[in-house]
Amino acid sequence: MPEHLLAEVANRIPPRFGAGSPHDVFLMVKAFVSDSELCQPVIAVWPGQGADRCMNTLQKIARNECART
Repeated sequence: MPEHLLAEVANRIPPRFGAGSPHDVFLMVKAFVSDSELCQPVIAVWPGQGADRCMNTLQKIARNECART
């Protein structure tokens, strides 16, 4: 990802997830395929530092092992 976009996202990733994981996943949206600029800020959708914890939680949900309230 271009450095100027990465710096913009780094300011918005919560500190508890750390920063700069090679496993981070981002969403980048252009208004039209032919555009060279994004139409909204870059969004971090999957912080790589928390991938193991997220996968464990998703597996519990899939097995219906969630606590009921």
